[in-house]
Amino acid sequence: MKPKLNEQLLQEHSTMTWKSFHDSVHGTIMLHPVLVAIIDTPQFQRLRDIKQLGVGYWVFPGACHNRFEHSIGTSYLCGEMLTTLKYLHQHVYKDPIDITDKDILCVKIAGLCHDLGHGPFSHLFDGPFFKRCKNFDKEEKWTHEQGSCELFDYMIKQNEGVRENLLENGIGEHEKKLIKAMILGENKEIKTNYRGQSLQKQFLFEIVSNKATGIDCDKFDYFARDTHHAGIRNSFDFNRYFKNVRILPVKNDEEKMELRICARDKEESNLYELFHIRWTLHRQVYQHKTVQNVEELLVRAMLLADEKFGISSSVKDMEKCTLMTDSIFYRILCLNTDDKDDIQKAQELLRRIQKRDLYDFCGEINQNIVNDNLGEDVLSKTAEKLGVDKKDIFVRKSTFNFGKGIENPLKEMKFCDKYGAETKPQVSNLSSLLPRSFEESRIRIYCKTKGQEKKINEAVKNLPMDQT
Repeated sequence: MKPKLNEQLLQEHSTMTWKSFHDSVHGTIMLHPVLVAIIDTPQFQRLRDIKQLGVGYWVFPGACHNRFEHSIGTSYLCGEMLTTLKYLHQHVYKDPIDITDKDILCVKIAGLCHDLGHGPFSHLFDGPFFKRCKNFDKEEKWTHEQGSCELFDYMIKQNEGVRENLLENGIGEHEKKLIKAMILGENKEIKTNYRGQSLQKQFLFEIVSNKATGIDCDKFDYFARDTHHAGIRNSFDFNRYFKNVRILPVKNDEEKMELRICARDKEESNLYELFHIRWTLHRQVYQHKTVQNVEELLVRAMLLADEKFGISSSVKDMEKCTLMTDSIFYRILCLNTDDKDDIQKAQELLRRIQKRDLYDFCGEINQNIVNDNLGEDVLSKTAEKLGVDKKDIFVRKSTFNFGKGIENPLKEMKFCDKYGAETKPQVSNLSSLLPRSFEESRIRIYCKTKGQEKKINEAVKNLPMDQT
């Protein structure tokens, strides 16, 4: 029987001070001293004030969880997955893999710090807000993962306790680069001897942020956490998945062998359930029609207040970034202003959210009615199709998929049989009920002008039924 992983680790590090953390999803978990040192910094503590679901809390009262607990949960799952793989290869498969204690610690740190760079209201910041603000550099394409790496470096620089703990545990410059590569989902050359060959330890970059398949511990945690707090059933068991994967040498796109995480062939239908949960969360929670309604008002308010509060420019100043959280909502409201300037307009928009004075939702239409390639003309084209004035509406394009656009999400996943031989996914043989198309897009229409709601509703209803 496999020993309890956390107890095993505690015995190995009995001279260190570990701390317990009781999580609403994973129960009581033990945290390594390095993780504790990172958590006890202003840069990490700011995540307590950034809602995991952004403005989703304005629609789902139970969704009050923050990036703070999600990051701790992700770190825990990353450690459990890699420790389980080490145990299985050593004691079950009798095919030891070079997984060191330092590898496990690095993946835990990466899991803990992967969301440090999130701004106010999570994905609203680096999504709808950042794409519309004048400071957004379309060439630079800033991401919260990039911000996480920059804030990680700044955190180490600012906190002596973190530096000391990292040094005591052998985390030097090489390991820091490895941790940031895990956060970004980028490859860093780390080779090991396996069955007489020198192979890339690619599996290390498939645990925190898996760019190839999207199957990683980040998703395992937030799917479980978000469904729990939003009141949606989660039928995917990540503990089962951990025990049904192994590390095997497979060919990459360059025909070179590397060590990758392969799932048992019997897990294929279970993994489709994972992606179906993703679709459900986007359809029912993340892109809920009222969530998008509140987002529009909040984004407009933040855009008006951007120059005054330096909201978008905070990503280039880690000191300011440390203080940029959801609190910006009340910081804008608390600013005294007698002039009819942008701040006053921003405050009016925020008060509309507080009073639930939202725009009227008038329905949704198939994207293909307007154009397959909407570009930036989605508003004008939608208004033209409906025969209404574009100043009276705002629209939001909503895209729902299984995580890889129109592609099958398991296309890049590697599978193996019970003997460790690589197999191909057999989607056509699994079930006739599984999807053959993996993405759909809708355009939602909201009325901005009082008195025009009925006209716009009728315009949406009068579109041909096969197009709505």
